[in-house]
Amino acid sequence: MKILNVHLITVLTGLAALYYYQKHFTSETIVCFGFAENRELQIRENDPVRILKIFKKSGTLVKKGDTLLVVAKAEINLNQGEIKNQIAGLQSQHLLYKSGLQASINRLEATKQVKINEIQNEINLIKSKITLNKSILHDLNSIADATTSNQLSPSELKINNLKKL
Repeated sequence: MKILNVHLITVLTGLAALYYYQKHFTSETIVCFGFAENRELQIRENDPVRILKIFKKSGTLVKKGDTLLVVAKAEINLNQGEIKNQIAGLQSQHLLYKSGLQASINRLEATKQVKINEIQNEINLIKSKITLNKSILHDLNSIADATTSNQLSPSELKINNLKKL
């Protein structure tokens, strides 16, 4: 059994030396496999939009605060069209209102001119009556002395009143 013990001790010593050699003198390569997570974000807009310009391409590094893209709401274009139509409608209403006011002004000026002409005609008629009356009075010498006063005749007063209008 001594032989067996010697062999056993030799084998155990060899295994221990082999374990020690492997543990301290060989370099271990440790390989770990992992998965890098690709962080993708989806940008959603509840309203329909039109993409105007894209600043970042797929796979490029994005930092905080970088502008990714520029979009425009399609609804805004519709609203702009409606607003332009409303502006055009209001401008046409304004022109109609302005032309109506101008027509009223022209009508009032024409009425004013007619009244001025009527008053002027009445003044001319009274002046012609005064001239006629003076010529008749001139022929009558007996009444001529009584009419030389500085008072205005009723016809001349009427002329002065009409001129004040």
